[in-house]
Amino acid sequence: MRLAVLASWRGTNFKAILDHVRLGVLKGVEVPLLIYTDEEAPVRKIAESYGVDAAFVKHRGVPRPERERRIAELLAGYGVDLVALAGYDYVLGEAVIGRYRWRALNIHPSLLPFAGGQGDVRQEGTHGGV
Repeated sequence: MRLAVLASWRGTNFKAILDHVRLGVLKGVEVPLLIYTDEEAPVRKIAESYGVDAAFVKHRGVPRPERERRIAELLAGYGVDLVALAGYDYVLGEAVIGRYRWRALNIHPSLLPFAGGQGDVRQEGTHGGV
């Protein structure tokens, strides 16, 4: 199974996934792609150190349909079967969720939208004030 990870900043969950793949805990799982949302995010260094391709997809100031189209293209291009949202700070819409319905996992460590900060998940943009 080919698993892509979407993350926004530190990447601790992404690293845990990669470590579990290396240890054989996640059998038959390959992580070919990280998509991240902040150009300076430390998560990109984790991808580099593990030999995982990393793609920066600009979110701030980019309309949701445009950025989601880019994400969907990347996922398709890498033949992704499953998507993990590992601290991904944006709401996904139909372009991605429609294609990966029942094959997307949100492993964010807080309860959303309850603990997501001041944003509103129904609005365009981000939650959590990011």
